[in-house]
Amino acid sequence: MSETSIKSEQGGRQRRAEGRQRRAEGRLRHQQILEATLRLIAREGIRAVRHRAVAKEAGVPLAATTYYFSDIGQLLSEAFTWFAEQRAGAVLALQQQLLDCLQRAEADNGDRGQLVQEIATVLADHVIGQSAAVEDRSIELAFKHEARRDAGLRALNEAQERQFAAEVGALLERAGSDDPFSDTQIGLGLIYRLEAELTFGELSESEARRILLRHVDLQLGTGAAHSQK
Repeated sequence: MSETSIKSEQGGRQRRAEGRQRRAEGRLRHQQILEATLRLIAREGIRAVRHRAVAKEAGVPLAATTYYFSDIGQLLSEAFTWFAEQRAGAVLALQQQLLDCLQRAEADNGDRGQLVQEIATVLADHVIGQSAAVEDRSIELAFKHEARRDAGLRALNEAQERQFAAEVGALLERAGSDDPFSDTQIGLGLIYRLEAELTFGELSESEARRILLRHVDLQLGTGAAHSQK
């Protein structure tokens, strides 16, 4: 290989390495901006999200925010998607725990009362754990409120809710619900309300556990909740 060819190959490798580094730095800056947006929302609300405020929060030049996000709508949409992706682990863990409860009940041919107790405990632990993440709950509520006015956010939120509801509905049908669609809507509405009330100190953990036990008992029709009194 000639000296010219060697130098050309070395130059190509260097340019590719520099390109990878620039892309990595770009992804990091993109993430920094999204995280800064979420911090602003948690602290000051959606209305505080402006390019200049986000740039200051992220510690990046103003030009960086306008480079990655052409307008506030795009920034909010991507921040919502990022937020949902970060929370996906907790949702998947909840679904797996509920599935485990059902599989144990099916394998043991166990009594319905035990299944009610286990499901209610899993739901209560999830709700209480979610309520401890005060910033996340503030962000979630802010996005839901803004979705009423922003069609793009509304579409993202509805798609996420539909997917989660379908998965919960499948679990409820497997548990024996004769109307999984309605039970899903009732159950998710209750969970979201309890998360908010626990987050802002309007409800105690013991009250949340009692409410969820009664709710699961009524849905599955076992009478287990009444036996706890």
